[in-house]
Amino acid sequence: MLLLPWTPDLVDIAFGPNQTDAQHEAAFVTKGILATLLIFTLNISLQPIQSGLRSLVVDVAPPCQQVQASSYASIIVGIGSIFGYCVGIIDMPTVFPFLGDTNFKALCAIASICLTGTVCLTCVVIKEKQNLRRDDGVDGLQHSAENDDDGEDIETQKGRPIIRAVKEALGTARALPKKIKQVCVVQMFAWMSWFPFLYYVTT
Repeated sequence: MLLLPWTPDLVDIAFGPNQTDAQHEAAFVTKGILATLLIFTLNISLQPIQSGLRSLVVDVAPPCQQVQASSYASIIVGIGSIFGYCVGIIDMPTVFPFLGDTNFKALCAIASICLTGTVCLTCVVIKEKQNLRRDDGVDGLQHSAENDDDGEDIETQKGRPIIRAVKEALGTARALPKKIKQVCVVQMFAWMSWFPFLYYVTT
């Protein structure tokens, strides 16, 4: 998010101040490719954050409070949206010149600060409890995940949680029913088309 509004400046610095026509054309294409990659990266990275935060309502709140917790979450999202729209009409470079020379740079900086602060606050305040059933099925599944096709032992797998998580995610994706896979593909391309559309209509 922070890198996206600075893409033109960074590309111009890389190609130098005195650009020939060929270099100018190459710089223009590079800006488009880099901006597209950053938008897709931003889109992909937002999904686990949104899903993780939404799942906290179900994971943490007791069933009798989940409707109320969902209402609070919706209210906060609405307030955040109103705040975002209000900030968008302010001449940000005049008010906050240290955040950048365009509204886009300043807004991305403010959004990054707010996102970092609220996610950190959530991680500090909310304590999750693991209530896993230790029956044969769960133990067998866990043992199978820890000793998968690479033949690595449990200690090696525990030392690499990221690799383990990726393998489990890929295994789950392969095991999904066909209709669920189709929904996931449609959702992925819908989001990938929606974000560029939002950037296009606001620039």
